[in-house]
Amino acid sequence: MQISSFLTLSKQTALTRQIEVTANNLANASTNGYRRTAIQFNSIMQQPNTTDVIAYPFEAETYVDFTEAAIQNTNNPLDLSILGNSQAFFVVEKDGERRLTRNGSFQLGPTGTLQTTIGETVLGDGDQPIRLNPSAQQYFIGPDGTIFSDADRSGRVRVVQRRDNSPLTRVGSAGFRLYEGAVEETTNFTIQGGRIESANVTPVLEMTLLVEASRHYEMLQQVLQMEDERQSSAIDKIPSA
Repeated sequence: MQISSFLTLSKQTALTRQIEVTANNLANASTNGYRRTAIQFNSIMQQPNTTDVIAYPFEAETYVDFTEAAIQNTNNPLDLSILGNSQAFFVVEKDGERRLTRNGSFQLGPTGTLQTTIGETVLGDGDQPIRLNPSAQQYFIGPDGTIFSDADRSGRVRVVQRRDNSPLTRVGSAGFRLYEGAVEETTNFTIQGGRIESANVTPVLEMTLLVEASRHYEMLQQVLQMEDERQSSAIDKIPSA
């Protein structure tokens, strides 16, 4: 295979990854607390001879964009949002595994504990479940995350922040696996009840990226097809012995 074909295939591989990442962002544009995935490409430089230099694109880094997203008002007093710290997360638990999330769409669970809409237990101080009074007339959320059932204190949601840009591993759509060494306690945040954070995805931007990558991929596919036809034609013209 000629160098031009290797280069085209290398670019197609990079574009395929770009399309996958962008499509996933679009699919989660309506997922509360979702953090978009971004991808940064670099190139490997090779010099096959004394005059030519060829750049082969490759995936240098896939990373999570932790930029804060828009806040929406809701009618649920147990919906919580974290303000003032894009690196901060709620701590939840599912099947014995602790996770981080910015999705503060919470509700009263069947056993009286605060839960996410997918059944994760919201953890408070000491990583203990927060038990609410199901017969309370109203719930009040303090700026430090303390929750009151009427006048009675039910607990305080645990909020941690990512330590020194530590990498996080995704779990589900809006969650990340909790590694204690990757997070630290923090008071640098404000909790607001009755409000929820949306995804930090701009659908128009992602759609534009997806269309551009798809068109570029199709163009390269045509280049490969033309090169294949050119080589086949050249072979056919070789006189048989």
